[in-house]
Amino acid sequence: MPGTILVLDDEPAVCDYIAGVLEGAGYTCETFSDSLRALRCVVSGESRPDLIFSDIGMPGMDGLKFLKSMRESHTTAPLVLVSGQYKAQLAMYALRLGAADYLSKPVRPADVLAIAAKHCLAGQG
Repeated sequence: MPGTILVLDDEPAVCDYIAGVLEGAGYTCETFSDSLRALRCVVSGESRPDLIFSDIGMPGMDGLKFLKSMRESHTTAPLVLVSGQYKAQLAMYALRLGAADYLSKPVRPADVLAIAAKHCLAGQG
């Protein structure tokens, strides 16, 4: 059974695109364009995602700071970082910080769905 996925990107069109792909496969999505608001919702328990897709390059709190804050608050939802530029060092750093996966933009629907299935199913087992 598909889960709930939080999609965070400062570009609403990107949020809508990723959420549309996921919702087409039966997932429930919550979208945020403000990382601080998303963090508050998750830490407070208002939002309880099974998986999070987060852009790296955002104003205010970027995706890496968002990831660190999630881990510091003991939130265990897997977090997939999405970046407009693939940089191997950045991807490795993100994984060392605890990111579950790393995707480069433009994201392909098949990749989004494969990662969602992998992490949502793992959480149900």
